[in-house]
Amino acid sequence: MYSLASKLYVHKDYADFPDAPARVERIESAMGQEAENFGDLDIPDLIEERGWQDRRSRRFSAFDTTPDQDVVLMLSHFGEHPNLAKLTEKLGKDKPVTGLMRQLLGLRNMNLFSSGVEDFHKPRKDHVCRPQWQLFTMEGCSHQCAYCSLGGVIAAKVNMDYYCDHLGKLIENNPWQQVFLTNSNSDTPILEPEIGHIRALLDLVKRYDNRHFVVHTKSANVDHLLEHTDHDQRAIMLWTIATPSAARIYEPGAPSTEERFAAARKCYRTGYPVRIKFKPIIPMKDWREEATLMARLALDGMKPEVINLLTLTWMDVTTLRNAFNPEDLDPEAMEAADTAKDDMTDDHLRPFPHAFRATVYDHFITEIRKIDPDVPITFSTESLDMWKQFGERLGYDARDYICGCGPQSTPGCRRLEGNPWKVIAPMSWDGHAIEPGGPGRSA
Repeated sequence: MYSLASKLYVHKDYADFPDAPARVERIESAMGQEAENFGDLDIPDLIEERGWQDRRSRRFSAFDTTPDQDVVLMLSHFGEHPNLAKLTEKLGKDKPVTGLMRQLLGLRNMNLFSSGVEDFHKPRKDHVCRPQWQLFTMEGCSHQCAYCSLGGVIAAKVNMDYYCDHLGKLIENNPWQQVFLTNSNSDTPILEPEIGHIRALLDLVKRYDNRHFVVHTKSANVDHLLEHTDHDQRAIMLWTIATPSAARIYEPGAPSTEERFAAARKCYRTGYPVRIKFKPIIPMKDWREEATLMARLALDGMKPEVINLLTLTWMDVTTLRNAFNPEDLDPEAMEAADTAKDDMTDDHLRPFPHAFRATVYDHFITEIRKIDPDVPITFSTESLDMWKQFGERLGYDARDYICGCGPQSTPGCRRLEGNPWKVIAPMSWDGHAIEPGGPGRSA
């Protein structure tokens, strides 16, 4: 696991679960400290004392010195939480138990994600992403990316047998979903192999026909994965990789671009399905030259199942200027963002307008195709309009493209056969059908 110079906490009841003590002992040994115990009613005080909420509420900045994230070894909980009422009473009616507090209580385990928000039977026009159950065994990250607000604390579950018992029921109740994205709000290899989440998930999905999970990562900590020679392609390795200059300055806690590609090659040689996201493409001054390098690195010694593209999004122009040094960025990108800011107030893909993003994609696609004429290239969470513009060139549309983390994008799949917004029939782990806009989307 990563070397983290931070405080370590563990839920006081962890020994109630047979598999938890070994995980706790491995993390304590790796971090060189004994974990401090906490109980459910201590969570609000810890959040306040350690500043976790404040650090979660703001993005990282390349101009800040950010300390390592604290690590909290917590317990997954399904159903009615025995201490939720007591905690609600302690906080008072004006402070509901939400967000980070619910995570630390173990109440965020799986979530039905849909870019259409309320209606999972159609995509959002500015955010094409397939509806699916996403899994959360960890939350929080130490990579300190300038566009991210997941700092302060890494919360990881240690009662994975209990978690997997419930996940197995979710898998059985949702035969329409073959691939499960894990820890989109974290980076699982940060605490591996000591935390043992990947091994636990691998053992679970192998009990089922054609079920897989995605390790969504920026990490180069993969040597432990090479020992899982029984992976049977059930763990899909998906890297998000920025260009070298962007990674060096604006992802200071993450491995370099070259280190991530090297890690991907290791997994590729060991037979793991490997997928690559050029995400986010931060338009640095030399992004055009770096696109050529990215294409070469992605296709040097391996052939990813797909290369997904997405420019930097998720923020308005003010946030862009606060999190990034405009002098590092392409002047054309800054001008485009400034000009479009009033038109993109509610656009998921802000700050860069469609025309500039299309220019970036055109160049990246051209550079990739110079090396490989048929590796699948698709977009990640782009707009319907972008799909209409590039669909013929890419050979896909918004319905049938292969996604790095899509719920039907199984290893070796080159094109979806069914409409992912029509085949969905979500049921909770405990067997309740979920309707658009209805309850039960999170457990």
